[in-house]
Amino acid sequence: MWLHTPSGPGNQQDHLNQPRKIEVEFHSTYFKKAILAQVFKYVLTKFQIQDGSLSLSRNSKLGATKMNWIQFYQNFCSFQFFFEILMDDIFVQADMRLDLPEKIETKRLVLQRLRYEDAEEIFYTYASKPEATRFMTWPTHQTIRDTRSFLKNAVQGWQSGVDYSFSIRERNSNRYLGGFGLINEAGKIQFGYILGPLHWGNGFATEACIKMMNLLSQLPVIYRVGTFVDAANIFSSRVLLKAGLEEEAKLSKWFKFVNQDNQPKDCILYKLPESFLEGAKAKRDAWES
Repeated sequence: MWLHTPSGPGNQQDHLNQPRKIEVEFHSTYFKKAILAQVFKYVLTKFQIQDGSLSLSRNSKLGATKMNWIQFYQNFCSFQFFFEILMDDIFVQADMRLDLPEKIETKRLVLQRLRYEDAEEIFYTYASKPEATRFMTWPTHQTIRDTRSFLKNAVQGWQSGVDYSFSIRERNSNRYLGGFGLINEAGKIQFGYILGPLHWGNGFATEACIKMMNLLSQLPVIYRVGTFVDAANIFSSRVLLKAGLEEEAKLSKWFKFVNQDNQPKDCILYKLPESFLEGAKAKRDAWES
């Protein structure tokens, strides 16, 4: 992005006699153009020409700050420099979105992007069950309203590219089994899953984890995949090991689980080995070059 003014500081009279115009030349995608256009539209509404000088509008109680064209040019160059840095950082974050399908199938399961219509099944299958939410980082849902609030955040999280939440259903019967979620921190992934108590012991969690780990290992923007569990949650530890993750650390009194009276608990950290991510790393290197 570059910003041009039709004439320089030495042509103040021309600026006063002609319509004021700032031309913006974009070298970017349509998405970036749209955002930059809105930002500049706001910035330019703050500039006014009065009595041969430029006024930058501020709080009406404080009045306006007047500058000549040289002062304006110097200040605007500084603004442009930091604005470029800000926008580059924003679009680096935008480029780190995960290219995940909204529907993923395994031999027995279907994982699908959460919908508002899933609220009742989520609530009655696991979210309201204390035995299911014991090791979760979020509180047990007391009413369906809690679940709808969660879904609102899940939908917004997917749209912003930071939270990818899936339902887990049985492929043949379409029966709701549980959920799987990913948090994306610019390529560093934290994940978790939950199943309703009626569906424990059938290998569903392992099957879902294996599929998701295989998918994540192919995405070039990802450089780390991990999660953690309460050290007392031995069944989840077994699932993670079967899915190919490895134990990274044991931490004493590391996390307070809201459904266990917020008492600090010992935890185990797991990560996907770097060997799993080698394919993604090769793709990332080619993508960035």
